[in-house]
Amino acid sequence: WPQPVPVLWAIAHGKGTASQVADLWGDASEVAKVHEYRRLLFCRDRREGGIADPSQPPIHPVLAAGILSVSGHIDYELQEALLTRGGDVDMHAGVSLRDPTRLLRSAIENLVKEGKESSIQLADGDFKSCVMDVVQDCKRNQTD
Repeated sequence: WPQPVPVLWAIAHGKGTASQVADLWGDASEVAKVHEYRRLLFCRDRREGGIADPSQPPIHPVLAAGILSVSGHIDYELQEALLTRGGDVDMHAGVSLRDPTRLLRSAIENLVKEGKESSIQLADGDFKSCVMDVVQDCKRNQTD
């Protein structure tokens, strides 16, 4: 299979690595790669990913689950994209998500610290509940 099909398959099945996610997401300085591969992560229509702003489509819910199952670190811009584009994470995609917000904590903490938690836009569901619990924890920790 040509690149990036094997990488997309691995991520969708929870077998991807942080470096594979980084290769797909690309670095903003690598404009050609961003346009070529990054777009493959996004939903193509509203039915696939909840509330989508056409100019800022959400990451596909199955791929989002695979991304959040990797060990390691994911790009901060990708963390924000997962949190602010009105998408969802398929919590039942067959991917083990013991702590679905583990890789997003720094972005959540930063958004709360900057008073921008209202920019967190997620489809209603289990993932949104998990994220909002972390938001509340961050707010409590700020006041302590």
